[in-house]
Amino acid sequence: MNSLKDINEFFASERIAIVGVSLAKKKFGNVIYSELKKKNLKVYGINNRAIDRSSKDIFPDFDSLPEKVDAAIINVSPKYVLDVVKDAYKRGIRKIWLQQGAESIEAIQYCNDRDINVIHDRCVLMFSNPEEFPHNFHRWVLKIFGKLPKNVN
Repeated sequence: MNSLKDINEFFASERIAIVGVSLAKKKFGNVIYSELKKKNLKVYGINNRAIDRSSKDIFPDFDSLPEKVDAAIINVSPKYVLDVVKDAYKRGIRKIWLQQGAESIEAIQYCNDRDINVIHDRCVLMFSNPEEFPHNFHRWVLKIFGKLPKNVN
């Protein structure tokens, strides 16, 4: 289970890659990317089909990024997530957020075996302060039912 300390450490990252930013505007990877940019976080989108990019901050892979990132949010199909996690690890990324729906047991175990701060079973937008509706409402519901992560020292 993830703690608020893990989540706060993740958001203390200077540069974050978002793997799974879609070329289709309404996909959730784009929502994550847009919301974190609005919060003045330094984010780079990754989409392996981003050869003709409409944004200067969307790249085909980690190697194409203009600078090293400290963390990665992964929003891809679970069948691809382990490969993405391994690729991130090879590049020195030790903070990984597996967006809800992108998790796999193998990817989580891979992270745990390598002491990677892996956050899973959580929506990144519920913790990217300040949260906006509907994410702030979801966070409130978790708090009411005692499901909000607690701070662990």
